[in-house]
Amino acid sequence: MADQGASAPASAAAEPGMLRLAPQAWYIVGLLCFMYVFSFVDRLILGLLAPAIGQDLGITDTQLGLLIGTSFAIVYSIAGVPVAHFLDRANRKYILVAGILLWSAATLASGFAWNFATLAVLRAGVALGESVLTPAAVSLIADLFPRERRVLPMSIYAMAAALMGIGGLIIGAASLQLAELYSDALGMEPWRLVLILVGVLPLLLGILFALTTREPKRDQFETASQGAVEAADTREFLAYLNRNRGFFIPFYLGAALIVLYLFAIMTWTPTLLIRGHGVAATDAGYLFGFVGMATGFAGAIAWPRLVILSGRRGWREPIILCTAISCIVGAPFMIIAPSLGDMTLFLAGMGAAVFAGTGITALMPLAVQAYGPPRLRARLMALVMLSQSLIGYGAGPPLVAALAKRWPGDPGAFGTAITICGLVTVPAAALCYLLARRALIRQPLY
Repeated sequence: MADQGASAPASAAAEPGMLRLAPQAWYIVGLLCFMYVFSFVDRLILGLLAPAIGQDLGITDTQLGLLIGTSFAIVYSIAGVPVAHFLDRANRKYILVAGILLWSAATLASGFAWNFATLAVLRAGVALGESVLTPAAVSLIADLFPRERRVLPMSIYAMAAALMGIGGLIIGAASLQLAELYSDALGMEPWRLVLILVGVLPLLLGILFALTTREPKRDQFETASQGAVEAADTREFLAYLNRNRGFFIPFYLGAALIVLYLFAIMTWTPTLLIRGHGVAATDAGYLFGFVGMATGFAGAIAWPRLVILSGRRGWREPIILCTAISCIVGAPFMIIAPSLGDMTLFLAGMGAAVFAGTGITALMPLAVQAYGPPRLRARLMALVMLSQSLIGYGAGPPLVAALAKRWPGDPGAFGTAITICGLVTVPAAALCYLLARRALIRQPLY
């Protein structure tokens, strides 16, 4: 079976070629992390701007949920697998740059949207561009580092999501604060200026990536047995999934269920702070952003470390086991915290929920690298994104908005709706990961 990155020792000495590769490899990881940060900013910024956009364009909460979740998810999920097919075969650098330029331009153009339909089309463009990033990153990092050294760079990439999945709201809040200063002078609503600003920044990163990086050689650190599964065609890929369906079905379902909850809190917590706790929009971004960034940072360090320690202690399949543990540990906070009326307790509980949820964002890419053959990794990661998109991103925001409508006029309605969502999805996700682990123990993938 593939090494899980939990107990393999580091090489005593690096070969000269590796020493030459290391600076370029870490430079690419750094750029990928910054791109990941801004992908979350562009993905989640509508959650912070929702009240202003809804009022200005006459869009309801349910429509905003569809914009933030469903319209994004449909394109993200449909595009992800075919894009990953090309990533497994063609030049990943050029495909990635094209994706970055597309999502940046679509975010920037969203600042000029005039109704629900145009905003939905542009959000689809953001989704199409962003569907490239993580499958490309997982594949590139695997070819930049030997197997026993991938945990650190992959954990750092995952940490970017942990820090900025919610911490990106800080960038959004700062952009909104800046936009409010110049909106009158420029004759534009602040939310429009924010979308223009956050669209420009990843555009510059994409240009930098195109000009300063090169495509790494595929499978350069794999042995013959580890690279045995080739990306010959879609039929063989599907056959591989079918042979290992006992693992992959609960693995992907668990990812979808927990992300349904996590994306709901990322989307609606700023609105809950604004309506339920009387916080200004910029303050809501800063408050939840700083809490989420601090607890996400702690989780991004703690969960991969727990994988390493549990692997050294002989625990079987530690990556999937620790993913299940993160759901179990986080369940009480994820269920109770959204409904708390005291803001201090609310923020503390949501921080604990983010800490636990980081286990999923930090460990999913490690699981794909550990359990996926080299030339199938981009597509396996795309299927993670597919399951998370269709169920998690697609259903989470509109489902919570629809539940909240059952308590019209209640400023804490979104908190009650998120609690109900967590009560169902979090325990179910934990069960899925435990079933996936049992399947691995019974029949390893390699």
